[in-house]
Amino acid sequence: MNMRLIGVRTIDELTPDLVDASALHAHANVTPADNLYNTTYQPLSLTQFKTKL
Repeated sequence: MNMRLIGVRTIDELTPDLVDASALHAHANVTPADNLYNTTYQPLSLTQFKTKL
């Protein structure tokens, strides 16, 4: 579907002059913060056991 925007129907019709890869170096995979998790999560508090020696 997206290849139709540049005028090709198959991968074989793609040529290097049709592909703009100039911004690939600036690609960032940023995951948005989960505010619901961050505001409601409470870490589990573990009981400290005394050891008998």
